[in-house]
Amino acid sequence: MKRIGIIVILAFVVLVFVALAGCSKDSVGTIESGETLNYEDDFGGYDMSDESPGFGEDAILDDVSDESDETVTIDASLSPVYDSLDADGSVNVYCVKILWGMLELDSTVTDITDWSGTIEIDYGAIRPARLIRFERGDYFVRSSMTRYSFEWVSHTSIHYDGIMLFVYDLPDERTAEEGTVTFTTGPYTKTFQLSELEAFSEIVEIDNIGNKVSIESFLVTPEIQKNGFLEGRWVKKGPFHGIFFGHWVAYDGSSMGHVKGHWGTNSAGDRVFYGKWITRLGLFKGLLHGTWDTDITTESSNPTAGTFQGEWVNRAQTVMGELHGNWLAVENPPDNNGNGNGYGNVNGNGNNNDTDSVGSIPVRARGFFEGTYSEYVPDA
Repeated sequence: MKRIGIIVILAFVVLVFVALAGCSKDSVGTIESGETLNYEDDFGGYDMSDESPGFGEDAILDDVSDESDETVTIDASLSPVYDSLDADGSVNVYCVKILWGMLELDSTVTDITDWSGTIEIDYGAIRPARLIRFERGDYFVRSSMTRYSFEWVSHTSIHYDGIMLFVYDLPDERTAEEGTVTFTTGPYTKTFQLSELEAFSEIVEIDNIGNKVSIESFLVTPEIQKNGFLEGRWVKKGPFHGIFFGHWVAYDGSSMGHVKGHWGTNSAGDRVFYGKWITRLGLFKGLLHGTWDTDITTESSNPTAGTFQGEWVNRAQTVMGELHGNWLAVENPPDNNGNGNGYGNVNGNGNNNDTDSVGSIPVRARGFFEGTYSEYVPDA
Protein backbone atom coordinates (compact mmCIF):
# COMPACT_ATOMS: atom_id res chain seq x y z
CA MET A 1 0.00 0.00 0.00
CA LYS A 2 2.88 2.35 0.86
CA ARG A 3 4.52 1.54 -2.50
CA ILE A 4 1.33 2.49 -4.35
CA GLY A 5 1.18 5.77 -2.41
CA ILE A 6 4.78 6.58 -3.28
CA ILE A 7 4.16 5.84 -6.97
CA VAL A 8 1.12 8.12 -6.99
CA ILE A 9 3.11 10.92 -5.34
CA LEU A 10 5.97 10.54 -7.83
CA ALA A 11 3.55 10.58 -10.73
CA PHE A 12 1.98 13.76 -9.39
CA VAL A 13 5.42 15.42 -9.03
CA VAL A 14 6.28 14.48 -12.63
CA LEU A 15 3.01 15.95 -13.85
CA VAL A 16 3.70 19.18 -11.96
CA PHE A 17 7.15 19.50 -13.53
CA VAL A 18 5.72 18.83 -16.99
CA ALA A 19 3.05 21.49 -16.44
CA LEU A 20 5.63 23.98 -15.25
CA ALA A 21 7.83 23.26 -18.23
CA GLY A 22 4.87 23.83 -20.53
CA CYS A 23 4.07 27.12 -18.83
CA SER A 24 7.68 28.19 -19.17
CA LYS A 25 7.66 27.45 -22.88
CA ASP A 26 4.43 29.33 -23.41
CA SER A 27 5.64 32.41 -21.53
CA VAL A 28 8.83 33.07 -23.47
CA GLY A 29 7.50 36.50 -24.33
CA THR A 30 7.74 37.58 -20.70
CA ILE A 31 11.25 36.40 -19.88
CA GLU A 32 12.04 37.04 -16.24
CA SER A 33 14.92 39.27 -15.25
CA GLY A 34 17.10 36.52 -13.82
CA GLU A 35 20.67 35.60 -14.63
CA THR A 36 19.75 33.15 -17.42
CA LEU A 37 18.61 35.70 -19.98
CA ASN A 38 19.11 34.73 -23.62
CA TYR A 39 21.79 36.76 -25.40
CA GLU A 40 22.43 34.37 -28.29
CA ASP A 41 19.21 34.07 -30.34
CA ASP A 42 18.22 36.71 -32.93
CA PHE A 43 15.56 38.15 -30.63
CA GLY A 44 16.79 37.00 -27.24
CA GLY A 45 14.14 34.30 -26.87
CA TYR A 46 11.14 36.64 -27.11
CA ASP A 47 8.19 35.29 -29.09
CA MET A 48 5.31 36.87 -31.02
CA SER A 49 2.50 35.93 -28.67
CA ASP A 50 0.11 38.44 -27.16
CA GLU A 51 0.62 39.40 -23.51
CA SER A 52 -1.25 40.75 -20.54
CA PRO A 53 -1.28 44.57 -20.47
CA GLY A 54 2.10 45.83 -19.31
CA PHE A 55 3.41 42.26 -19.60
CA GLY A 56 1.48 41.57 -16.39
CA GLU A 57 4.03 43.66 -14.45
CA ASP A 58 2.73 46.12 -11.86
CA ALA A 59 6.05 47.96 -12.05
CA ILE A 60 5.60 48.62 -15.77
CA LEU A 61 1.98 49.69 -15.47
CA ASP A 62 2.69 51.95 -12.50
CA ASP A 63 6.00 53.50 -13.54
CA VAL A 64 5.23 54.29 -17.16
CA SER A 65 1.60 55.27 -16.74
CA ASP A 66 0.75 58.35 -18.79
CA GLU A 67 -2.24 59.29 -16.65
CA SER A 68 -0.35 62.29 -15.29
CA ASP A 69 0.41 63.60 -18.80
CA GLU A 70 -1.76 66.43 -20.05
CA THR A 71 -2.56 67.36 -23.63
CA VAL A 72 -2.23 71.12 -24.05
CA THR A 73 -5.38 72.82 -25.27
CA ILE A 74 -4.61 75.38 -27.96
CA ASP A 75 -6.19 78.82 -27.68
CA ALA A 76 -9.03 79.16 -30.18
CA SER A 77 -7.43 82.23 -31.76
CA LEU A 78 -4.28 80.23 -32.59
CA SER A 79 -5.89 77.04 -33.87
CA PRO A 80 -6.34 78.37 -37.43
CA VAL A 81 -2.67 79.38 -37.49
CA TYR A 82 -1.50 75.87 -36.65
CA ASP A 83 -4.05 74.25 -38.97
CA SER A 84 -2.69 76.35 -41.82
CA LEU A 85 0.90 75.45 -40.99
CA ASP A 86 0.08 71.73 -40.78
CA ALA A 87 -1.50 71.89 -44.23
CA ASP A 88 1.46 73.71 -45.82
CA GLY A 89 3.76 71.15 -47.45
CA SER A 90 6.67 73.62 -47.63
CA VAL A 91 6.89 73.92 -43.83
CA ASN A 92 9.39 71.76 -41.96
CA VAL A 93 7.87 70.44 -38.73
CA TYR A 94 10.05 69.14 -35.88
CA CYS A 95 8.81 67.16 -32.90
CA VAL A 96 10.77 67.92 -29.72
CA LYS A 97 10.62 66.20 -26.33
CA ILE A 98 12.44 67.69 -23.33
CA LEU A 99 12.57 66.03 -19.90
CA TRP A 100 14.15 67.54 -16.77
CA GLY A 101 14.83 66.43 -13.20
CA MET A 102 15.91 63.12 -11.66
CA LEU A 103 15.74 61.04 -14.82
CA GLU A 104 16.98 57.84 -13.14
CA LEU A 105 14.59 58.33 -10.17
CA ASP A 106 16.03 58.78 -6.68
CA SER A 107 13.67 58.49 -3.72
CA THR A 108 16.32 59.87 -1.33
CA VAL A 109 16.25 63.37 -2.86
CA THR A 110 14.69 66.03 -0.64
CA ASP A 111 15.65 69.18 -2.60
CA ILE A 112 13.00 70.81 -4.79
CA THR A 113 14.28 72.16 -8.12
CA ASP A 114 12.38 74.93 -9.90
CA TRP A 115 12.30 74.33 -13.67
CA SER A 116 9.77 77.01 -14.51
CA GLY A 117 10.68 78.46 -17.86
CA THR A 118 9.95 79.37 -21.45
CA ILE A 119 10.37 78.23 -25.05
CA GLU A 120 10.88 80.92 -27.68
CA ILE A 121 11.42 80.93 -31.45
CA ASP A 122 12.66 83.92 -33.41
CA TYR A 123 10.58 83.15 -36.52
CA GLY A 124 8.19 80.44 -37.62
CA ALA A 125 6.05 79.01 -34.83
CA ILE A 126 6.01 76.62 -31.89
CA ARG A 127 3.05 74.63 -30.63
CA PRO A 128 2.95 72.98 -27.20
CA ALA A 129 1.53 69.46 -27.42
CA ARG A 130 1.81 67.71 -24.07
CA LEU A 131 2.94 68.20 -20.47
CA ILE A 132 4.74 65.14 -19.09
CA ARG A 133 4.40 64.05 -15.44
CA PHE A 134 3.72 67.58 -14.16
CA GLU A 135 3.03 67.54 -10.43
CA ARG A 136 -0.21 68.77 -8.95
CA GLY A 137 0.09 72.52 -8.59
CA ASP A 138 2.41 72.89 -11.60
CA TYR A 139 0.89 74.11 -14.84
CA PHE A 140 1.11 75.50 -18.33
CA VAL A 141 0.77 79.31 -18.39
CA ARG A 142 -2.01 79.59 -20.95
CA SER A 143 -2.13 83.38 -20.87
CA SER A 144 1.50 83.49 -22.11
CA MET A 145 0.95 81.44 -25.26
CA THR A 146 1.69 82.91 -28.67
CA ARG A 147 2.91 81.28 -31.87
CA TYR A 148 6.42 82.40 -30.86
CA SER A 149 6.61 81.45 -27.17
CA PHE A 150 4.98 79.85 -24.17
CA GLU A 151 5.72 79.36 -20.45
CA TRP A 152 5.23 76.76 -17.72
CA VAL A 153 5.65 76.28 -13.98
CA SER A 154 7.41 73.03 -12.98
CA HIS A 155 9.11 71.67 -9.86
CA THR A 156 10.81 68.28 -9.38
CA SER A 157 12.33 66.30 -6.52
CA ILE A 158 12.74 62.51 -6.90
CA HIS A 159 11.33 62.27 -10.44
CA TYR A 160 11.13 64.33 -13.63
CA ASP A 161 8.78 66.51 -15.68
CA GLY A 162 8.83 67.46 -19.33
CA ILE A 163 7.13 68.87 -22.40
CA MET A 164 6.50 67.86 -25.98
CA LEU A 165 6.16 70.49 -28.68
CA PHE A 166 6.18 71.04 -32.41
CA VAL A 167 8.50 73.56 -34.07
CA TYR A 168 7.53 75.02 -37.46
CA ASP A 169 10.28 76.23 -39.78
CA LEU A 170 8.77 78.50 -42.44
CA PRO A 171 11.05 78.92 -45.48
CA ASP A 172 9.31 82.14 -46.56
CA GLU A 173 10.17 83.81 -43.26
CA ARG A 174 13.84 82.90 -43.23
CA THR A 175 16.40 85.66 -42.94
CA ALA A 176 20.06 85.57 -43.93
CA GLU A 177 20.80 83.78 -40.66
CA GLU A 178 19.23 80.47 -39.68
CA GLY A 179 16.45 80.67 -37.13
CA THR A 180 16.78 79.48 -33.54
CA VAL A 181 14.59 78.17 -30.74
CA THR A 182 15.60 78.69 -27.10
CA PHE A 183 14.68 76.58 -24.06
CA THR A 184 15.15 78.59 -20.85
CA THR A 185 14.90 77.52 -17.19
CA GLY A 186 16.67 78.54 -14.00
CA PRO A 187 19.02 75.52 -13.94
CA TYR A 188 19.60 75.22 -17.70
CA THR A 189 19.28 77.09 -21.00
CA LYS A 190 19.81 75.75 -24.51
CA THR A 191 19.53 77.44 -27.93
CA PHE A 192 19.09 75.26 -31.02
CA GLN A 193 19.61 76.04 -34.66
CA LEU A 194 16.41 74.84 -36.32
CA SER A 195 18.33 72.44 -38.57
CA GLU A 196 19.73 70.70 -35.45
CA LEU A 197 16.24 69.51 -34.59
CA GLU A 198 16.12 67.16 -37.58
CA ALA A 199 17.88 64.51 -35.50
CA PHE A 200 18.93 65.62 -32.02
CA SER A 201 19.65 63.43 -28.98
CA GLU A 202 21.37 64.58 -25.81
CA ILE A 203 21.43 64.14 -22.03
CA VAL A 204 23.05 66.92 -20.00
CA GLU A 205 24.12 66.79 -16.35
CA ILE A 206 22.90 69.84 -14.46
CA ASP A 207 24.07 69.73 -10.82
CA ASN A 208 25.64 67.59 -8.08
CA ILE A 209 22.23 66.44 -6.85
CA GLY A 210 21.72 64.35 -9.96
CA ASN A 211 19.37 66.52 -12.02
CA LYS A 212 19.69 66.09 -15.78
CA VAL A 213 18.00 67.24 -18.97
CA SER A 214 17.15 64.88 -21.84
CA ILE A 215 16.37 66.30 -25.31
CA GLU A 216 15.16 64.27 -28.30
CA SER A 217 13.84 65.59 -31.60
CA PHE A 218 13.17 64.56 -35.18
CA LEU A 219 11.79 65.89 -38.45
CA VAL A 220 8.16 64.85 -38.90
CA THR A 221 7.90 63.11 -42.29
CA PRO A 222 4.70 61.04 -42.22
CA GLU A 223 4.75 60.46 -45.97
CA ILE A 224 8.08 58.59 -45.65
CA GLN A 225 8.03 57.20 -42.14
CA LYS A 226 6.25 57.48 -38.84
CA ASN A 227 8.33 58.55 -35.87
CA GLY A 228 7.92 58.46 -32.13
CA PHE A 229 9.65 58.12 -28.79
CA LEU A 230 10.81 55.39 -26.42
CA GLU A 231 11.07 56.21 -22.72
CA GLY A 232 11.49 54.18 -19.56
CA ARG A 233 13.84 52.44 -17.13
CA TRP A 234 17.27 51.02 -18.01
CA VAL A 235 18.00 48.86 -14.95
CA LYS A 236 21.32 47.29 -14.01
CA LYS A 237 21.65 43.76 -12.70
CA GLY A 238 25.40 44.00 -13.00
CA PRO A 239 27.97 46.35 -14.56
CA PHE A 240 27.28 45.09 -18.09
CA HIS A 241 23.82 43.52 -18.09
CA GLY A 242 20.28 44.19 -17.00
CA ILE A 243 16.70 44.82 -18.12
CA PHE A 244 14.70 47.70 -19.57
CA PHE A 245 11.01 48.56 -19.76
CA GLY A 246 8.91 51.54 -20.70
CA HIS A 247 6.59 53.36 -23.12
CA TRP A 248 6.31 53.21 -26.91
CA VAL A 249 5.00 56.72 -27.69
CA ALA A 250 3.54 58.22 -30.89
CA TYR A 251 4.92 61.51 -32.21
CA ASP A 252 1.93 63.36 -30.77
CA GLY A 253 2.73 62.03 -27.29
CA SER A 254 -0.01 59.41 -27.00
CA SER A 255 1.00 56.02 -25.62
CA MET A 256 1.18 53.22 -28.21
CA GLY A 257 1.90 50.53 -25.63
CA HIS A 258 4.76 49.07 -23.62
CA VAL A 259 8.18 47.63 -24.27
CA LYS A 260 10.19 45.19 -22.18
CA GLY A 261 13.60 43.62 -22.78
CA HIS A 262 17.09 42.86 -21.57
CA TRP A 263 20.61 43.95 -22.42
CA GLY A 264 24.03 42.38 -21.95
CA THR A 265 26.93 40.70 -23.74
CA ASN A 266 26.72 37.58 -25.90
CA SER A 267 29.29 34.78 -26.26
CA ALA A 268 31.03 36.65 -29.10
CA GLY A 269 31.57 39.65 -26.85
CA ASP A 270 28.98 41.82 -28.60
CA ARG A 271 26.93 44.21 -26.48
CA VAL A 272 23.36 43.38 -27.45
CA PHE A 273 19.79 44.12 -26.41
CA TYR A 274 16.50 42.38 -27.17
CA GLY A 275 12.93 43.27 -26.44
CA LYS A 276 9.27 43.13 -27.30
CA TRP A 277 6.67 45.82 -28.03
CA ILE A 278 2.99 45.31 -27.22
CA THR A 279 -0.07 47.56 -27.35
CA ARG A 280 -1.74 48.93 -24.23
CA LEU A 281 -4.07 45.93 -24.40
CA GLY A 282 -1.14 43.49 -24.70
CA LEU A 283 -1.39 42.69 -28.41
CA PHE A 284 1.90 41.85 -30.12
CA LYS A 285 3.39 44.63 -32.27
CA GLY A 286 7.08 43.91 -32.73
CA LEU A 287 10.39 42.40 -31.65
CA LEU A 288 13.43 44.57 -31.02
CA HIS A 289 17.13 43.85 -31.29
CA GLY A 290 20.29 45.88 -31.54
CA THR A 291 23.47 46.93 -29.78
CA TRP A 292 24.39 49.23 -26.93
CA ASP A 293 27.57 51.03 -25.97
CA THR A 294 29.00 52.99 -23.07
CA ASP A 295 29.83 56.66 -22.83
CA ILE A 296 33.61 57.04 -22.92
CA THR A 297 33.41 59.62 -20.13
CA THR A 298 32.05 57.09 -17.60
CA GLU A 299 33.95 54.56 -15.53
CA SER A 300 34.87 51.60 -17.76
CA SER A 301 34.45 48.95 -15.03
CA ASN A 302 30.91 50.03 -14.12
CA PRO A 303 29.59 52.47 -16.77
CA THR A 304 26.63 54.66 -15.91
CA ALA A 305 25.72 56.10 -19.33
CA GLY A 306 25.71 55.15 -22.97
CA THR A 307 23.76 54.75 -26.19
CA PHE A 308 21.69 52.11 -27.96
CA GLN A 309 20.71 51.54 -31.58
CA GLY A 310 18.81 48.81 -33.38
CA GLU A 311 15.73 47.86 -35.39
CA TRP A 312 12.35 46.25 -34.89
CA VAL A 313 10.47 43.65 -36.91
CA ASN A 314 6.84 42.62 -37.32
CA ARG A 315 5.27 39.16 -37.06
CA ALA A 316 6.70 38.19 -40.47
CA GLN A 317 10.16 39.28 -39.22
CA THR A 318 10.17 42.08 -41.77
CA VAL A 319 12.23 45.05 -40.61
CA MET A 320 9.72 47.81 -39.92
CA GLY A 321 11.94 50.57 -38.60
CA GLU A 322 14.90 51.71 -36.52
CA LEU A 323 15.43 52.94 -32.97
CA HIS A 324 18.23 54.66 -31.11
CA GLY A 325 18.81 56.75 -28.02
CA ASN A 326 20.62 57.20 -24.71
CA TRP A 327 20.59 55.31 -21.41
CA LEU A 328 21.54 56.09 -17.83
CA ALA A 329 22.10 53.58 -15.03
CA VAL A 330 23.21 53.73 -11.41
CA GLU A 331 25.76 51.66 -9.52
CA ASN A 332 24.44 48.66 -7.64
CA PRO A 333 24.12 49.45 -3.92
CA PRO A 334 24.20 46.57 -1.43
CA ASP A 335 21.07 44.91 -0.13
CA ASN A 336 20.49 44.17 3.57
CA ASN A 337 23.06 41.37 3.37
CA GLY A 338 25.70 43.55 1.78
CA ASN A 339 25.24 42.03 -1.69
CA GLY A 340 24.58 44.14 -4.77
CA ASN A 341 21.71 42.78 -6.81
CA GLY A 342 21.86 45.13 -9.77
CA TYR A 343 18.52 46.88 -9.28
CA GLY A 344 19.85 50.11 -7.83
CA ASN A 345 18.61 51.72 -4.62
CA VAL A 346 14.96 50.81 -4.91
CA ASN A 347 13.41 52.37 -1.86
CA GLY A 348 16.09 54.65 -0.53
CA ASN A 349 17.14 52.62 2.52
CA GLY A 350 19.45 50.05 0.95
CA ASN A 351 16.77 47.34 0.88
CA ASN A 352 16.37 46.19 -2.70
CA ASN A 353 13.62 43.68 -2.01
CA ASP A 354 10.80 46.09 -2.87
CA THR A 355 9.51 44.21 -5.91
CA ASP A 356 6.16 44.00 -7.60
CA SER A 357 3.71 41.13 -7.23
CA VAL A 358 5.43 39.13 -9.97
CA GLY A 359 8.86 39.74 -8.49
CA SER A 360 10.84 40.18 -11.70
CA ILE A 361 11.01 43.99 -11.71
CA PRO A 362 11.35 46.22 -8.65
CA VAL A 363 8.51 48.69 -8.24
CA ARG A 364 10.88 51.65 -8.00
CA ALA A 365 13.73 50.41 -10.16
CA ARG A 366 16.31 53.11 -10.91
CA GLY A 367 17.67 53.90 -14.36
CA PHE A 368 16.51 55.71 -17.50
CA PHE A 369 16.46 55.49 -21.27
CA GLU A 370 15.09 57.87 -23.88
CA GLY A 371 15.16 57.52 -27.63
CA THR A 372 13.29 57.71 -30.89
CA TYR A 373 12.00 55.12 -33.32
CA SER A 374 10.95 55.17 -36.96
CA GLU A 375 8.37 53.09 -38.79
CA TYR A 376 8.77 52.81 -42.55
CA VAL A 377 5.76 53.66 -44.67
CA PRO A 378 5.28 51.12 -47.51
CA ASP A 379 5.43 52.44 -51.06
CA ALA A 380 2.00 53.09 -52.53
